[in-house]
Amino acid sequence: MESYLKYINWSDRLRAFEGRNVALYGAGKYGKNALDNIKKYLPQLEIVCFLDDNKIRNNKDIDGIKIYSLDEARKINDDFNILITNYYILPVLKKIELSGFDINKVFFWNEILIEDVEYEFLLSHMKDIKEVYNYLNDYQSKKIFQTMIEARYTKNIDFLGRTCQKIQYFPDDIFSWGANEVFVDGGAFDGDTIEQFLKHTDYQYRYIYAFEPDNTNYEKLIKKQNIENSLFYNAGLYNQTMKIGFTFNKGGSSKVKKEENSSVVQVYKFDDLKLPNDEITFIKMDIEGSELSALKGMEKTIKRCKPKLAICIYHKLEDLWELPLYIKQLVPDYKLYIRNYTSYLDEIVLYAVCKDSNGR
Repeated sequence: MESYLKYINWSDRLRAFEGRNVALYGAGKYGKNALDNIKKYLPQLEIVCFLDDNKIRNNKDIDGIKIYSLDEARKINDDFNILITNYYILPVLKKIELSGFDINKVFFWNEILIEDVEYEFLLSHMKDIKEVYNYLNDYQSKKIFQTMIEARYTKNIDFLGRTCQKIQYFPDDIFSWGANEVFVDGGAFDGDTIEQFLKHTDYQYRYIYAFEPDNTNYEKLIKKQNIENSLFYNAGLYNQTMKIGFTFNKGGSSKVKKEENSSVVQVYKFDDLKLPNDEITFIKMDIEGSELSALKGMEKTIKRCKPKLAICIYHKLEDLWELPLYIKQLVPDYKLYIRNYTSYLDEIVLYAVCKDSNGR
């Protein structure tokens, strides 16, 4: 099966750009996906720069293409069209409107934002994909999983918009809560998930352990240090205790990255930590692609405690099958569910529980 992108009538779309260069608005993950797809299917499209509101990215580059703010780019040369390359369309349009840029020169093609995966790659993992599909415990989970796989070549994500839910990590139809919860928050960001945890447990819990390696996020997190029975670590979770490369100051997208000359942070193998209370009942993890390594570092804890799990599985395509299979291998009794919290291919969470809130 070949990518749907191959069959789009690109010549019709290209007419809008005749005689003009193109700037891609959004230099994050989806911007990179878009650039890869443009190089593959639209090599004749001249990309002059990326536009991005994140000051940390400004004046850097992606594949030799410079990243500017919209104002900076317009000072250099105002003669370009804009192709929006992220899903935050409304704030981007507002920013463009306020700048006085001609809105008739602004376009959005959803299809090019989705990474283009060769069907042969999926075919080589079809046994694992089918195994995970059969493990999933309800129809909604199966359809979301199927959409996450098929969207890589059909570019159709309509189903996600129609099944998008609101309160991430705390699905009432899967989890139930008691007064003795011991919570591990991997990728605690600014403490937003901890706040939800406190509400769902009515502030009745035993202990909270939070891990956040990004310094800016951690500074926001420690403002919540008045929470009783809690330990906050300016560190990440991994399969061993060590210092490791890390990309800082990208908000919720800061991540472990094994690169030379990168910043270094502390990461911990959770099973090696000496904790005030190690009877873990709930683990949430959103750590930008390091989830499998972190899970391996808490293998003993998961086998012993069988906690509720809320694990993000959208950062890497192979996480869709590798994470569920690893978790099922650790605790065969786990029942698996998937829920999504955006209308695109982010914020997809795998839930694992030995007995859900309906007693199944």
